[in-house]
Amino acid sequence: MITTILLIKEDAINRLELHNHYLNKLSKNGIPKNNIAILPLLYNTPTKIIAKTAKAYLDKLIGKIPE
Repeated sequence: MITTILLIKEDAINRLELHNHYLNKLSKNGIPKNNIAILPLLYNTPTKIIAKTAKAYLDKLIGKIPE
């Protein structure tokens, strides 16, 4: 069951860095790696996301989270 979701800028997704900076630390704090989903974060421009876009995107993602 997914209990934690990491939203990462798509071009910044680096498997090794995700493990070192997020997954390993979350696992050490009691969150199993198989309970974590990593999804891309949608940006309006290469560096910014508008709140309205973010809310709509999060609403869309909620329906895609496996139980």
